[in-house]
Amino acid sequence: MVCQDENENAPKRVLNVRIKALELVGKVMEQQKKGLLWEHEFRQFLLKTIQHYHLAAPLTALKREVEQSGAKWPDEAFEAPKGAGFRAAIAEKLLKIKI
Repeated sequence: MVCQDENENAPKRVLNVRIKALELVGKVMEQQKKGLLWEHEFRQFLLKTIQHYHLAAPLTALKREVEQSGAKWPDEAFEAPKGAGFRAAIAEKLLKIKI
């Protein structure tokens, strides 16, 4: 999320802006009916981020905390990318293209 030489305050300074940017990209992807491709790429992004920053254990703790408060945890978003489903979605879109 930040450049190597940025200071400690940089992530805090841009976090809300980046969250908003992701929301806007997701909204446009949904409007443009690109949800199937977006879903796969988003899951890949989450998986790589979690692995790179070793966030599995902290996320598990946060999930327990969120669920204990009565809120819903977005399990679907954190599932691993499904390669076969992604390829099937692409194949389905290709079949619908009128040549």
